[in-house]
Amino acid sequence: MRFKYLLSVLFGLCILPAWVYAQSSYEEAVAEFNNATGAFKIEYNKLLVYRGVRKAQQQNIDLDYVRKALKDYPQDTMLLFYKYAPDKSLAVWAVSEEIFAWEKIKANKQVLASVQNKLRKRILLDVLKNGRMPKRRGAAEPNLDDVKSVSVADLTQSLSQELLPSDISEALGYAKHLVIVPVESIGTIPFSMLSRQGSNKLLIEEMSMQVAPSMIDAVKPKSRGNASARQSEKLPLVVGNPLYANDPVWELPDLPGAKEEATTVAKLLGTTALTGELANEKSIRQKIENASLLYFATHGIADAESPLDNSFIAVAAEEGGDGRWTLREIMNSDLDAVDVVVLSACQTGLGKAMSGGTVNLARSFTLAGANKVVMSLWSIEDTATATLMDDFVKYYHQQGQSVPQALRSAMLELRKTHADPLFWAPFVTFGGRTAIK
Repeated sequence: MRFKYLLSVLFGLCILPAWVYAQSSYEEAVAEFNNATGAFKIEYNKLLVYRGVRKAQQQNIDLDYVRKALKDYPQDTMLLFYKYAPDKSLAVWAVSEEIFAWEKIKANKQVLASVQNKLRKRILLDVLKNGRMPKRRGAAEPNLDDVKSVSVADLTQSLSQELLPSDISEALGYAKHLVIVPVESIGTIPFSMLSRQGSNKLLIEEMSMQVAPSMIDAVKPKSRGNASARQSEKLPLVVGNPLYANDPVWELPDLPGAKEEATTVAKLLGTTALTGELANEKSIRQKIENASLLYFATHGIADAESPLDNSFIAVAAEEGGDGRWTLREIMNSDLDAVDVVVLSACQTGLGKAMSGGTVNLARSFTLAGANKVVMSLWSIEDTATATLMDDFVKYYHQQGQSVPQALRSAMLELRKTHADPLFWAPFVTFGGRTAIK
């Protein structure tokens, strides 16, 4: 089933093209959207209960509400919303203040998951060469024989065709910034590597983008608490290559490149990095609630089975500590003063995928009050990551670009010397309605 509605709006002498459909079809499409957002709210509340947050979301979200919310985003922002339909197909909407496009995709979640899994395994094949990624103790080496002959380009093209069908692709041609509201594991797909049908450019070349934690977060204004008063203190906190504890489950190799990365970033921010044994949880907690920016260059572990207690940022272990700053501990911190968290660590965007969102490390920081998070989708390479992050900090901190804009600028810069998406594509801006301000 396919519906497309691009509504004409006059801007001076510029008129967007319009497609005329029967009023009943338009009303059907809007009703489907409103039903989907209503169902999403139910799933979101289930997710809150899972996290131990039991405050229900009462606000009804419909097309009019979404359009009004988009006025707070930069000009030419488009929201891309995915929802599995009752018939097991995947519905996708592209919505801006002027544009409304809808398509149902025949591919089911198993098909998409298969392609996505192949892409992750193909990337892992290259990542393993650097020998820096953490490994579960006693685990066998992954069997990647089935993807050795698979092309990353072919896999991303397949995902592009499934997730960005023709009408959606055409609508996205008018976007300069994209807010993606995914469902389940779609949130871990690197959209920067995808391309619109009919375009010879990657999405990262056409627009900045961010992944919203949920539809609720994408459109509901976020309260910043006492952030304004505390942000005036401007105390960035940079952590790099802690002295890793002898973790009972994970082998955590030393990351000398992360120490250098943190030291360089700290100089750009006018502070001193916590590294080695100084980068312990106690020291971090003493500084973190007055920090306006948090930067972690370390290992990150994602656990899909028990994410609240087994997903963690690796830090140095003080006496009696375990060297794990867990998702649950992060989520229960007070980070209202934090404008941006940079997780220059492995797998911080992965976790337990649910219909109302993903339970992951990045989300734990926004639940604690942080405004935006730069997260990773796969294990990362030291040298290229340091270059990308240096550029990101310059664009964000020194040139005043928004987080999505700064990340896009840094990714485009790195592509000039590292064309392989392995190096520049794992990073994603994560955050809701206030995330691009």
